[in-house]
Amino acid sequence: MADFEELLNALRNPGEEGPGETIYDDLNAAYNDRVSAGDAKVAELSTANETSAAEIARLKAHNYDLLASVGKGNPASVSSGTAQEDTTGDEVVPSLADIITYG
Repeated sequence: MADFEELLNALRNPGEEGPGETIYDDLNAAYNDRVSAGDAKVAELSTANETSAAEIARLKAHNYDLLASVGKGNPASVSSGTAQEDTTGDEVVPSLADIITYG
């Protein structure tokens, strides 16, 4: 089957024989093929967008949990050796290694 542009050109410039008998049916079929291909691509991109939005929301929640755990400070049992002593008192300042969890 000819593509949509070729069919339109055949209709615009029919030549001496004129347009084919099925030109309008062919145009309709080519148009419907284009529309359905476009709809399929939109559905595919919408699904990808929803998936990435869900992943972003999950990462934001995990980031918030990490930020919230920084405010709590170190529990007494954590001693990774990388925390720095506070010069004003005995309070331990958490390091990045103390707050990051992999898993």
